[in-house]
Amino acid sequence: AMKVKVKQRDASVCNLKLMLLYLVILSHLIRPCINGSRTAYGIYHFIYSFHMPSFAFISGIYMKSASSCIKGARSSLIRYVIANICFTSVYLGKIDLITPYWHIWYLLALSFWCLVGAGYNYLSSFFKGKRILSASLLVITFTVGITVGLVNGIDRTLSLSRSIVFLPYFLIGIMMSKTVKEQGRIKRGGAFLASGLALYFIFKNAIPVFIMYQATPFGKLGIKGVILRVLCYAIGILITLGIYYLSPNKRLPITKIGADTLMVYILHGPIVEWLRGYSENSLYVPLSFVMSAVMIYLLHRIFIFGGKLYAVRERKGGRTRDGTVL
Repeated sequence: AMKVKVKQRDASVCNLKLMLLYLVILSHLIRPCINGSRTAYGIYHFIYSFHMPSFAFISGIYMKSASSCIKGARSSLIRYVIANICFTSVYLGKIDLITPYWHIWYLLALSFWCLVGAGYNYLSSFFKGKRILSASLLVITFTVGITVGLVNGIDRTLSLSRSIVFLPYFLIGIMMSKTVKEQGRIKRGGAFLASGLALYFIFKNAIPVFIMYQATPFGKLGIKGVILRVLCYAIGILITLGIYYLSPNKRLPITKIGADTLMVYILHGPIVEWLRGYSENSLYVPLSFVMSAVMIYLLHRIFIFGGKLYAVRERKGGRTRDGTVL
């Protein structure tokens, strides 16, 4: 009989990835409406306070070895090259690999994060003081991430700004334990989430949306930009850890979609571009909530049917109970 390799995935991580994918698509759909609708702006602004930090964090969760990071860097770079050639040639009429097309920046950033992650995993394998290594790396990457906005040349080119700014979230993902202990999970998650939300709602009016894109330098903001980025880091980390701990540890009917979200993420772009043509319609914003879900379901059904097999497992009392293939 032929052996089939089945990848293990935690239900809570799959559920979280699915929720984040939904929020990414929703925010992309309502983008044309944020200047004319306070509701759309409020939803968009809130989503941007944590959704990319959380995705970077989740991307690091399973990157626990140098070899898995190297493999991740290679596959992300190949996907970036293919996707960016396709999208830039269709939408811009030229092939451009230097400036990522819209949402494809994530693939280039991910390959960079994986390379840094490979270095970290390689060093930590024979480093006695692993905590010192981890803390030092986080201090360095946070400091660089906070101050890089003061350098004018670092922007969307090669996705450099975002690659550097979101890197610490990815590293925290690598450093986190793969399985969350069930005991005290809700209390811990609740504390993180409540703190993050409190911080967000106190300071949200002070944070312009473009700052949360983390794609361009601070420009005229100068030192104020540094303070705002520190705030974004604090909000991003607290909300990310909150939703990570609180993510339902149950195999729901939709959980399997969250096991493999990358193709849906890459392919949602052109559909969103097309749907945005109807953004003048008064029902567009409320319908975006439905369209996001339908888009995920259809893209998953069409493009993932022949993909990898995943076993989604639930954790019980801190231990892992393997699930059936969904």
